[in-house]
Amino acid sequence: MGSNLQVISFEEMKKISDEFASDPSKNVILDVRSPSEYGAGHVPGAVNIPVDTVAEAFSLPPSEFSSKFKFALPAKKSVDPASPNIVVYCQAGMRASRAADALSHLGYTENLLVYSKGYSEYGPKSGH
Repeated sequence: MGSNLQVISFEEMKKISDEFASDPSKNVILDVRSPSEYGAGHVPGAVNIPVDTVAEAFSLPPSEFSSKFKFALPAKKSVDPASPNIVVYCQAGMRASRAADALSHLGYTENLLVYSKGYSEYGPKSGH
């Protein structure tokens, strides 16, 4: 994982998810697990973009991205300091790490957060 990568705790992930309900402009929550895992339970506010499609998805033209995923393609912080954070998680950290690497190679560095304990921690702790 890149050196600028910020790993967040359950408490931080829960706060981000809770804030998402009232202000979805501050964070994009990416669940990079399979659609079936996502369907079985996910962090509230999360969008499912499986790990193997993250690089391709974030390389799409903005209009195509927003049409496909129903939210605007986040800008890189270096381009727009007000752009949202991208919070990545999976089940236990491996896929989130791969997705974070892919995003950092695309220039998403300052606004990239990883919840490495993933849904294996979030589900039981949050009661979801």
